[in-house]
Amino acid sequence: MTFFETALLYTAVVLMVQWMYQIWDQTTRHLAPGPMEFPIIGNLWQAWKADPKYHHKALYKLSKVYGNVMTLKLGMVNEVAINGYDAIKSVLNNDEFLNRMDADWLLHKSFGKKIGLVSGSADYWKPTRRFTMFHLREFGFGKRYFQQSFLDTEIDEISKIFDQAIAQNDGRIQPNKLFGIPTVNVVWASVANSRFDYDDVRITKLVHLMSEWSSNAKLFEGIPSAFPVLLKWFPQIFSTENLQKIDFEMQGFLRSLINEIRDQGTFQMEPKSFIESFLQNMESDSSKKREFQHVLTEENLISILYDLFLGGSQTTSATMSFALLWLAMYPEIQERIRNELTAVIGNDRRATLEDKSRLPYTRAFILELHRTSCIVPLMPRKVFKDTKFEKFVIPANTLVMLNPYSILMDEEFWGDPENFRPSRFLDQNNNIINSDRVMTFGGGRRNCVGETIAEGTIFAFVTHLVQKYQFLPAQLGQKFDTSSIVGISSSPHLYTIQVAKRDVY
Repeated sequence: MTFFETALLYTAVVLMVQWMYQIWDQTTRHLAPGPMEFPIIGNLWQAWKADPKYHHKALYKLSKVYGNVMTLKLGMVNEVAINGYDAIKSVLNNDEFLNRMDADWLLHKSFGKKIGLVSGSADYWKPTRRFTMFHLREFGFGKRYFQQSFLDTEIDEISKIFDQAIAQNDGRIQPNKLFGIPTVNVVWASVANSRFDYDDVRITKLVHLMSEWSSNAKLFEGIPSAFPVLLKWFPQIFSTENLQKIDFEMQGFLRSLINEIRDQGTFQMEPKSFIESFLQNMESDSSKKREFQHVLTEENLISILYDLFLGGSQTTSATMSFALLWLAMYPEIQERIRNELTAVIGNDRRATLEDKSRLPYTRAFILELHRTSCIVPLMPRKVFKDTKFEKFVIPANTLVMLNPYSILMDEEFWGDPENFRPSRFLDQNNNIINSDRVMTFGGGRRNCVGETIAEGTIFAFVTHLVQKYQFLPAQLGQKFDTSSIVGISSSPHLYTIQVAKRDVY
């Protein structure tokens, strides 16, 4: 027998033993089914073969073979992928799945600790969220009059940018980074009751740091994600060193903003914002301080702000970039939104949040925008003890990867998920339907804190821009790339459109 034949026989025996053990292990421990694993790499080959670029698409394709609850071994990482509406909804509403992914590169932005709103462990997150929501609402968070007041200011500033492009550049504009500053200002107004001027170097730096973090952070990136030890051994190669530098800079920057507010001293007497209220409770000896003592720390405040900026402004900015892309591609959809706005509110004022319920097609457009953009394609959770789900057992220390993409692009439910068609969210009486299948902001108890303000911001920006401007391709026959740049969230590729002004209010 030749060396090659011996090696081939040895490989076949190893694979057979491996697969027999996997079948035995899945059966005896009641694990979810999944593809056969290879030594060392596990199921990396099958995931790469299903889709070499996008992990969420690979999981969706594999789920059609192995089911909506699927076990994968990706290198050193044990993963259970959850696909489909019913399964994902069940996980989101199950307190056994409250813990988030605890990868070192992700924890670094919260000082290597499980604190804040995103990385906080279930026990730490509960009081953090309760305190945060109570004191945000205390200063008007979630109330339409409060939100509308600072949205109007940002809308005016955005209009100046579009007007300048029309006057100086024949209306040509690249929207990709256009919404960074206004969306940051919306978040800052919510937590600090103030805003940055557009020429303030601080907001430029803040937008830059968040953009850099998003472009360097990858939820799943093949080999390095499957073998986390590589991220520690080779941080320069796999962007973890860059992420750490960004985290250090962002933490220092947020600390300086907090210190500016602290130095004003007004928080001790009558706090006027969430940050001032946090500082007052942190430095007092009240009963509330004793109740929330372990979460009232400066590190947790910085982590909360970091999470709010990344979750609130980055996703909203990317969504608005996608919005103008679709509007320029489909002038008939743009015109239908405009006609609805004219019929309901006229042309002598801008739409407000109070008008939202009377604008079903506009709301349907925003739902379809969320569906096709898939801004958050994966939602990672983690279980730290053996957990029963449906008829399966998910072993302790398993990454549970929820795949909203599988809902948003479900061919059986939508019929034509690849098409941009807002009317799919309207019934024959023009009522909104199927909105629960759009999970941009998660769901259950750990849904996004900023959902209300993000939705209000997108509605206000879309309605104003469609009322006041017309969006067109930059050149005749222009082909748009509607695919996404996927990191921890999705964003559109760089594109150029042309803007023309309409004669309204």
